[in-house]
Amino acid sequence: MNGPANDREVARGELIQAGWRQGSLFSLPTACLLWNSVDLESSDPNITTVDFSELDANDLLIVATQDCDLDARGSTEPFVEALVCRVTDDQNIRRAAMRNSSRWFLIDEQRNLVAYAMDRLQIDKRVLRQCDPQPWSGSHEHFTRFRRWLARRYDRPAIPDEIVKVFQGPLNSQLNRIEKKNKPILDAFSSVVSEMRIHLPPGEEPPFQIELLLVTERLEISASEAQAVDEVMEQIGRCFDRTQVIFKGHRLLHPEEISVAEYFATRPLLHDYLTYLGEELVGAPPLSET
Repeated sequence: MNGPANDREVARGELIQAGWRQGSLFSLPTACLLWNSVDLESSDPNITTVDFSELDANDLLIVATQDCDLDARGSTEPFVEALVCRVTDDQNIRRAAMRNSSRWFLIDEQRNLVAYAMDRLQIDKRVLRQCDPQPWSGSHEHFTRFRRWLARRYDRPAIPDEIVKVFQGPLNSQLNRIEKKNKPILDAFSSVVSEMRIHLPPGEEPPFQIELLLVTERLEISASEAQAVDEVMEQIGRCFDRTQVIFKGHRLLHPEEISVAEYFATRPLLHDYLTYLGEELVGAPPLSET
């Protein structure tokens, strides 16, 4: 970053005029992930070191910073926050990214390009002068989901451990089985349903009465898509231990049809186990078929 053009402060509106937006993809092979770590060579636990990890040559970055902060001048908002995006052939990560994971988001299904929420870095705004922003290539609906996913990283609510054990775990495992046996049906289901939410049951002892709220991408869906949703939900309804869960079925609603009160009274079922006890598993790997 030498020369007057890079040394001067980024003016208000400069990045916006150059085409930068939240969701812009770009390449910056020289970027590194940095973090404070324990100094293993020191006996003082307060001594830390700075570790780093270089990005792969094929990695991309995606802008997480909101447009209003991109628009601000450099002295007010000097940095842009970006997430690492990787092309992955890991089916567990891809599966989680397609099912409302809080850790991964499928940016581009054709390229298997996934954003990693845990791999974030800050970049001086002046660096972006030498990069070319790629505009968001997906639909407006998919971009809206990306923005919600960014926010949900910090406000996702925990689900009681017992509900995770008897309801969310079996549901995720059943989805994995459906994908193995009939992937087209699950793909059709996923193209319609953008989010699965539950009302937490009033009682604290099983059997728990649970109904699913399926949030749709579109107001209108085709007959074949509706049939796929019904087939998936029928199979999900058979996966629970009836002594533990009384599954009351599902409702399929578009966000315009959901009241604010009901939305906040429900909790999202993410493709991660997040419980009151803080146990954290990576995604929901398929159970072994025994």
